[in-house]
Amino acid sequence: LQRREVRPPRRRGFRAGGNTRHQLLLLQAIPEVGPKKAEWLLKAFGSPADLATASVDQIATVKGIGPNTALKIYRVFNGKQ
Repeated sequence: LQRREVRPPRRRGFRAGGNTRHQLLLLQAIPEVGPKKAEWLLKAFGSPADLATASVDQIATVKGIGPNTALKIYRVFNGKQ
């Protein structure tokens, strides 16, 4: 009778860059922000926390983000203006 080698369990669902993926999903929860706009915003600001401290004008400078969308993003993080 032979015994099998005991191995630790596999990590299921693990993906490299999980933090970035979660940040993108968080940004996609904002109205009018889809996958591409979320990528552009994350690339421009580095993190959702930095985006939260940005002004409407700073958000509007991002490629693909117009003034109306920038205002909606600003309101999500800072409440009604």
